[in-house]
Amino acid sequence: MAMSVKGAGQLRRLALAVQSMPRRVQKDAAEIAQRGIAALIDDQFDAKRDPYGVAWKPPKTGETMQKTGRLRRGFSVVIRPGSGQGLALEVSNREEYAKWLQAGTEKMVARRLVPGATLPPAWQAVLRDAYKQALEKWFASARQ
Repeated sequence: MAMSVKGAGQLRRLALAVQSMPRRVQKDAAEIAQRGIAALIDDQFDAKRDPYGVAWKPPKTGETMQKTGRLRRGFSVVIRPGSGQGLALEVSNREEYAKWLQAGTEKMVARRLVPGATLPPAWQAVLRDAYKQALEKWFASARQ
């Protein structure tokens, strides 16, 4: 005996949407978070502060961390779906001297450009908001 259910096509589309949800949400969250983290780094240069809000020690000469602008422009933020359910975050800078500013030397105090092991609240908020926006986008598309 065959059975016909009204709206079965809609149910099928919803099932497919649910099946692809984790990948889509991760991908969208990664794209949103990538822009947010890049904006936070740029804001740090405007505020002359590290990711935790601590002011950078001014240099002996010139503008704090902005003599040529190469350091500020040298950042690359890559966020991609990680293994499992999270995101993998990679922040790098093409300028060789960025690592000395981040870690400091025996003659120079560190001027952190990116967080250490613990993400500061602003960075956590960017990631949380990225997931929220990605979920909202997915729910909106799943209802169609």
